[in-house]
Amino acid sequence: MTSPHLPAAATVLLAALLDDMPRAELRAAQVAMSAIYRDGGHSRMAVPDATAALAYAVARMPATYAACARAFDLAATRMPAFAPVDGLDIGAGAGAATLAATAVWPQMTAARLIEPNAALAALAIGLIGSASAVAVSLGAHEVAAMPADGVATDLVMLSYMLAEQAESEVAAIVAAAAARARQMIIVVEPGTPAGYARVLAARQAMVAAGLHILAPCPHARPCPLASGDWCHFSVRLQRTAAHMQLKDASVPFEDERFSYVAAARNPVPVPTVARLIRPPVIEKGFADLALCTTDGLETRRIRRRDGAAYKSAKGLVWGDEV
Repeated sequence: MTSPHLPAAATVLLAALLDDMPRAELRAAQVAMSAIYRDGGHSRMAVPDATAALAYAVARMPATYAACARAFDLAATRMPAFAPVDGLDIGAGAGAATLAATAVWPQMTAARLIEPNAALAALAIGLIGSASAVAVSLGAHEVAAMPADGVATDLVMLSYMLAEQAESEVAAIVAAAAARARQMIIVVEPGTPAGYARVLAARQAMVAAGLHILAPCPHARPCPLASGDWCHFSVRLQRTAAHMQLKDASVPFEDERFSYVAAARNPVPVPTVARLIRPPVIEKGFADLALCTTDGLETRRIRRRDGAAYKSAKGLVWGDEV
């Protein structure tokens, strides 16, 4: 499993940038940014300058990176021969998705970022350059203006950005992104009911574009979850001292909930596995696993007397293939 923490070189760069930034200014930028995001504002309002971009990178980017790294790992498991050389990061922000992609697929040599926010784009280019040898190019136009006839890349990523688009535009944006995916496309969103709804819309657009669903679903049929429920997963990461200070946090870690969907250009083998869609319930004498299977939802109880299966179940993590 790829580490959920930002690459060491990126962390060092952020620490150096923090040394030159008065904490009061950074704190004020973080408070303003959080208020704007809570009210449904976009990054162009929440992150107006380099100070706000740095506040974002310290307070929010680590969790986004962790979610992307976990989602990319899970997609890579379904397509183990996939070795992307180039990537397209749409709505790249500070570059969390591209950084995660280079950690999961270290053979990547090039990435194009679509990010109209100049402060975030500049930070992204610096962070990616500090942590990898990937050649980065920038498209500074709005996501909704992305041309559908652009050059295809092996991997297309849309992470934590659909919430900033009009609901009516999500399907068209994902369809345009899918057209650019030579091999794989991945969408990652917050693990909330609203985030999951956007992931479902993205999934439908992928299927309509003729792509093949990789993960988390073991099928391409409609989601079997009942109304009011939503498919999401979780990844835990340690908070840095600067993160805790900036957010007045008392707990040294955070659990980032996320939803995602990955699809492939070419057909992939039908999985013989299921997806663990809830944390496993491990008791002394049994383990209960909530699974999404090719036939729908299932709760499977594995008893201690099942030996190796019970031991294996104790090592499972929410989101794993089973």
